[in-house]
Amino acid sequence: MRDMGLAADANKAIPMDVDAQPTTKGKRKAPAPKAHVVAQLEAHASEPRPSTLRMSGDDVKFCVYMLEKYGEDYAAMARDRKNHFQDTPAQIRQKINTFKKIPEQWNAYMRAKELA
Repeated sequence: MRDMGLAADANKAIPMDVDAQPTTKGKRKAPAPKAHVVAQLEAHASEPRPSTLRMSGDDVKFCVYMLEKYGEDYAAMARDRKNHFQDTPAQIRQKINTFKKIPEQWNAYMRAKELA
């Protein structure tokens, strides 16, 4: 087996110097954590963020059209010719509920509806 370059015990085939220890030269200690930086980052992370949820203009027009024409009849909305993406009634309901949860767009729709 030795002629083929194989060994049954790799530790015996290639002896190593047991006294040789890896050097610690060049290793640095980790810098001390800076508590004030950590506190600032935690404070910044805990600040509330404004909602950035928006719907595209086409989705808003779709929702307004469907609400004006069908009210809350989602099955009829699913059969409408303007349902180009062939959304199911549940998908349309979810899209309209999302539209209702966006105050800027929903309130603008309600104001326009009151003025008409």
